Amino acid sequence: MSVHRRTRREQPPAPRDELVILRITIPSRRLRLGLVLTAVALLLASSIVVALDTATRTSGGSVREAFDFVSFWLNVNYERNLPAWYSSILLVVVALVAWDLARVERVLHRSPWWAWACVAVTFACLSMDELLQMHEQSSTLAVLLLPLIVLFALATLPLLRALPRRIAFQLIGAGAVFVGGSLGMELIGNLLAETSQLLIHLEEAAELIGTALVLAAIAEYREALDHERVDGVAARHVATA
Repeated sequence: MSVHRRTRREQPPAPRDELVILRITIPSRRLRLGLVLTAVALLLASSIVVALDTATRTSGGSVREAFDFVSFWLNVNYERNLPAWYSSILLVVVALVAWDLARVERVLHRSPWWAWACVAVTFACLSMDELLQMHEQSSTLAVLLLPLIVLFALATLPLLRALPRRIAFQLIGAGAVFVGGSLGMELIGNLLAETSQLLIHLEEAAELIGTALVLAAIAEYREALDHERVDGVAARHVATA
């Protein structure tokens, strides 16, 4: 009597270029809408606080103290408050996603991985600057940053050419909002004797909305890469089964 042992079919080994990587599960449209709406809400709250500042100047005692407390946490012209923290968090999340894309693209060879690393380092520095407010301590820093921005744009040109057209256009638009708005308002403010609240809010709006659009665009590209990799691995397993 012979005993037939049932052998377990071994799965084909995963290719060496497979990586266990972070997956973006938030739909890009909802992510974009949520980030932009949060930025708009913070800017609207700051505008209301600034508008009420004149009305409460004649108030004294606990009313003025309560308003000063709220104004500190919501006014975009102040440091280390909710708008500043939100902006810094957005910038550092962009840096983390870009760094993850650099790791993935180094394997996939879809776009230059070093360009993503450059993006990650740049946004990490911007996040640090947002926390420490280094650009506020020197009126000439915005002018000095202009050549660095040009060099950064030239370094990322190969990246934009390698990306899908939809993602590339989204990044170009987001970069135009971020650089054109923030740096433009900074330069105009340096030319004026006194920076108005309107210019300050326009600058912060450009930074917040531009960063949110950048994050949504690269998150969409990151999610697309995940779907391609999962579908590719599944197809290889079916073909070898």
